[in-house]
Amino acid sequence: MTAALTGGKAESLDTPEIRRQTAPAAKPREGDNVAEVAAAELASLRRRIAELTAERDRVVNSTLWRVAAPARALGGRLPEPVRRALRGVLRSGLRAARALRGRPTPVVAAAAAAPPAPPVQPSSGVVANRVIFVSGEPHTPGHLYRVVRQAEAARAAGWEAWWIPIQDAARRMDEIDTAAVVVVWRATWSNTMDWIRHVVRKNDTRLVFDVDDLVFRTELATVETIDGIRSQNFEAENVAAHFAIMQTSLAAADAASCTTVELARHLREYDKTAYVLPNGFDEAALALSRLSVRRRRAAQDDGLLRIGYAAGSRTHQRDFARAAQAVARLMAERANVRLVLFETPDGKNKLLDVDEFAAIDARPEQIEWWPMQPLEALPASMARFDINLAPLEVGNPFCEAKSELKYFEAALVEVPTIASPTGPLRRAIRDGETGFLAATHEDWYRALTTLADDAALRRRIAHAAYLDVLWPYGPERRAERLLSMLRQVQGGAEAVRAFALELARETAPPRGRPAIPESETVFAADRLGEAAVTVIVPLYNYENFIVEALESARAQTLDALDLIVVDDASTDGGLAVARDWAERNQARFNRIMVLRNRVNAGLAHTRNAGFDAAETPFVLPLDADNRLLPTCCERTLYPEIRYFGGMDHVIGKVPFAPMRLAGGNYIDAMALVAKSAWAAVGGYVHIEFGWEDFDFWCRFAEMGLLGVKVAEVLAEYRVHGASMLHTTTDVTGNRAKVTAELELRHAWLTVPYRD
Repeated sequence: MTAALTGGKAESLDTPEIRRQTAPAAKPREGDNVAEVAAAELASLRRRIAELTAERDRVVNSTLWRVAAPARALGGRLPEPVRRALRGVLRSGLRAARALRGRPTPVVAAAAAAPPAPPVQPSSGVVANRVIFVSGEPHTPGHLYRVVRQAEAARAAGWEAWWIPIQDAARRMDEIDTAAVVVVWRATWSNTMDWIRHVVRKNDTRLVFDVDDLVFRTELATVETIDGIRSQNFEAENVAAHFAIMQTSLAAADAASCTTVELARHLREYDKTAYVLPNGFDEAALALSRLSVRRRRAAQDDGLLRIGYAAGSRTHQRDFARAAQAVARLMAERANVRLVLFETPDGKNKLLDVDEFAAIDARPEQIEWWPMQPLEALPASMARFDINLAPLEVGNPFCEAKSELKYFEAALVEVPTIASPTGPLRRAIRDGETGFLAATHEDWYRALTTLADDAALRRRIAHAAYLDVLWPYGPERRAERLLSMLRQVQGGAEAVRAFALELARETAPPRGRPAIPESETVFAADRLGEAAVTVIVPLYNYENFIVEALESARAQTLDALDLIVVDDASTDGGLAVARDWAERNQARFNRIMVLRNRVNAGLAHTRNAGFDAAETPFVLPLDADNRLLPTCCERTLYPEIRYFGGMDHVIGKVPFAPMRLAGGNYIDAMALVAKSAWAAVGGYVHIEFGWEDFDFWCRFAEMGLLGVKVAEVLAEYRVHGASMLHTTTDVTGNRAKVTAELELRHAWLTVPYRD
């Protein structure tokens, strides 16, 4: 039965209390259908209740109200310890309001405005694969990470998904009534939350509470633990009260999800099944990040070394203190060092109070104050850093639960990070390889000077970090994790299988980074636009074929296209031919490069060099003796490929089936591959006598990555006596050796012996 929400309680619509609050029904006129009149009156009553509830929740779910005067109607429903924590809130709420009045939203990356939830026609009955996200704080940056991107991930995983701001949830309860899973992010307890719980219980569906900060433990709401209470002039008792009603929402849920292992551990202390869904990026953030990197490379170096601290609010004074002394020391030693900090666009509010750091405050000429950016635009600012700082108080439970987003966002724009060794950052960063971890002042100073002294090291560490974060924090992996959670919270046999699969993925040995040979740029042109696909052409002694391959790329119907040729130290004139062709045809491509390996590295590693240089989400390998048909890039996921030259038949006709690989390869190298997937499996691996692409597909299959067949011929494979297949792989004795090597690498293969 639908509930009306009055006085903080859920009450049935036909109770005496509701009847007392409702005007008497008009007497039906003769001829009226009494049932229809009653239904209309009931619908009108429900609409009015929803309007009043929504209006109330607009107030009680505002940030100021939640901090200063939380849910006064809850008193009788909470246990005595919690009621004691709430006493005095009304009195101190006015003081908090005076302290906060006029403050801007204290976030560097705050969204300019929460976009409206998409209109959806409610359907009758629960839809088994429908999840609805309810956002408790749609005006804050976390909304993008925990709601918008999670809904995108759910849709990518094959579920119906959209989000609703908590302020609108009462009016859209009919939609919530159809969801198999409802995920509520950072919504404090309210009448609307009570109604959502009622709907979920009625339908025997699942309610998940999502949280990205340790904001539900009242005992942690102290100045000693949360420095923001001091720096923002909050009343500790009001923060504790806010945490208490957040805890009430948690208690009402069937399960919880969160950003870190540390948060999950706290949630489990409240007897909640907790799932870790790390923060991550989406396609738009990746595209802007990589465009920002290309723009930085094209810009002139001004000789300054910028150390950036992208604080989201003036709540991290003690965090910054971990690094402040080392930063000040470096600034004193080097006149070219600049500390980049953020302020509100009008310049009136600084997001770090440098007055608390005298050695830094004494050098205002070495501080650059940049205007805070909407979250969607932040990569463009971070790309201008030379070093990114991520200091936190190690051992502080509130800080230990913070996610690693400052690391992966800097990695996407290839800026190296120095971070405090909290649990999440310690697991994310390989010290000295993908970033630096600093626990003491000397650690911070040593890491800063090491990076400041060596630009090549900065580039190497930042690039390693970029390749490292592409898969685990990217949209494909986030969709997998979210799908696993949705299946598990629904229970049953599917939940058990989902748990086993996710456990296997999480505990599988890391594949390592792709082996990428050193190369030099022979020619490059970049129009700084966006493209979805890069065609990469490994070239070795194919002077007579390379132009035909390149012409097939130029003739593609896909307008925005990138092209990269990687010469593997050819001994013929192929490199000169490719460079000349690229110079003459550069206007056709969004971005075009010709690279040359410093030493011969082999086909696998040369392909890796092409993938590594690509700046698009998808890459299409094209061997220099083959060619693409005009619609290939536009249509390809992986194509059927027609042989030409010595024979005439089509390969790639079979739909993707991982186990079919057990009997041998049936997919050519000319297939569109996500760059993140290439990074996830460690790129191509050199296999003596060939079959690098076969090994590549096997590793995709072992990770559960999907291939999709395009049912038309889109590329052509040249058959000739000088191909690697004829000169190496199929030479007597070699076929048996390469088969044995592949079966050793992948125990599930049983390739028929043919020599």
